[in-house]
Amino acid sequence: MELIIYHTETHHLQKHILGNDLDAGQILQAIVPGKAWQCARSLGAFSLMGCIVTPGFDFRDFQFVRDLPGHVLHFKGEMAALRHYL
Repeated sequence: MELIIYHTETHHLQKHILGNDLDAGQILQAIVPGKAWQCARSLGAFSLMGCIVTPGFDFRDFQFVRDLPGHVLHFKGEMAALRHYL
């Protein structure tokens, strides 16, 4: 599973491969910080993924990227390839 995290304040894009092959650089879990956007894609026939939130998370602060005014301004350069996730 590839997890992609975009930090909206710094415009930094991170890509992680989640899996159990630690020798190949895969990681078991990742933390997506507040104000960051995330998307994921399976790298195989299927993937099972879970997402949890911690204390401090408030659904009133949650929005889908496609619903944010001006979101398309972020989708240039390296981010342009991620538009289809919207």
